[in-house]
Amino acid sequence: MNFKQKKSKQKLWLPLIVALFITIAFLRSDLLISKTNKLLLPLRIKIYTTTNNLQNFFDTFFYVKEINKKNESLRLTIEKQKHLFIENNNLLEENQHLRELLQMKKKTKYEIIVAQVSYIDSLNPYETISIDKGVNDGIKQNMAVTTPLGVVGRVKEVFDDYSTVELITSNQSYTSATDENSNTLSILSGQGNEILNLEYIVTDSDIHLGDKIFTSGISDIYNKNLFLGEITAINSDDEMFKQITVKLPYNIFNLKDVMIIKKVR
Repeated sequence: MNFKQKKSKQKLWLPLIVALFITIAFLRSDLLISKTNKLLLPLRIKIYTTTNNLQNFFDTFFYVKEINKKNESLRLTIEKQKHLFIENNNLLEENQHLRELLQMKKKTKYEIIVAQVSYIDSLNPYETISIDKGVNDGIKQNMAVTTPLGVVGRVKEVFDDYSTVELITSNQSYTSATDENSNTLSILSGQGNEILNLEYIVTDSDIHLGDKIFTSGISDIYNKNLFLGEITAINSDDEMFKQITVKLPYNIFNLKDVMIIKKVR
């Protein structure tokens, strides 16, 4: 074999050898990559899991934040609705009270002055209250003070722009009274609380639970038939007189407006 033929054969094998090396290189590369991937897989899984957890955390965080924001907005809306509801109820009650005052003013035979309660002593509420009318408004001592629900008391002291009212619940208060059915005369005395006592009712008097008690009209202060309260208890253990309890027809702390009976027309 001459040199020329030998050189030609070498040229023929060279590409095959190169191709073989390349193939082996690729195979080893794939094997290396495969082994590397196998080694890195746990790390990749951990990174992937951590990333997902972080994503879920932030998603949850912003979701909760948004929910809290909506809840706060809803709470404020509910509070506003409650406030409006209470305000509307107060306005309805006030309007109803004013209507009752106007109706009583139209029906009464007496000239009256409407006044607002300006002070109630929370520590001693059943003795006196203050009203925002006085001498400048024509108020005088011993004028009767009432509401559509019942008698409140009498004007005790009068000043230029305000007066004090002694309540019928006062320990010092004694009011001539009569039963609606029997016309039995008695004395209604205050006890310093919302309960009143009906005194000097003999045991055989025709008086019953639920009877309404009114002013008798024989007093210089109260005109006849002003409502005082309702009998809630009767005790007949005493041989001479019944022990009778009369409940005040209103709550002292709910008094806002009162009417002062000025004079008979």
